[in-house]
Amino acid sequence: MKIGGIDKSVFQQYEAIRRLGSTNMSDKNGVRETAKICDFKELVEIIDRGDYSKISKNYAKALASGVIRRD
Repeated sequence: MKIGGIDKSVFQQYEAIRRLGSTNMSDKNGVRETAKICDFKELVEIIDRGDYSKISKNYAKALASGVIRRD
């Protein structure tokens, strides 16, 4: 399943980093470094491709569709 052209696994990786609380999610480079440490290759690829803004723009849709959950 894709939302805004981004695969659900990328949103799940993004959410995992958000839950870690180790970086500000607005800090693209911090998110990229954490994703690299966690071996989230798909998220690193999206960031390297310049599509990081697509994640934040479609985050609410991913939540509403149940792709990710904020517990």
